[in-house]
Amino acid sequence: MSTPVPAAFLSAISPICTVAEALKAVDGDIVLMHDVRDDTAAAAEQIIPALVEQGYKLVTVSEMFEAKGIALENGKAYRKAR
Repeated sequence: MSTPVPAAFLSAISPICTVAEALKAVDGDIVLMHDVRDDTAAAAEQIIPALVEQGYKLVTVSEMFEAKGIALENGKAYRKAR
């Protein structure tokens, strides 16, 4: 279950912090981005090429869990496939 994030908090998160956090991803992490802010696309334009350059492949959550042999359960929230 997700907790709503106050709009004031969202406006305080800088795109630079978003990019820096996403680039800390390790194998099996889920990097989820929703286009709720104008700068999301700009952050994605930095995050995606950098992760691909590090050798990561962009896949769906279902594809990642299948590749790792982990069965997904309906109604369960996932943050990583490990």
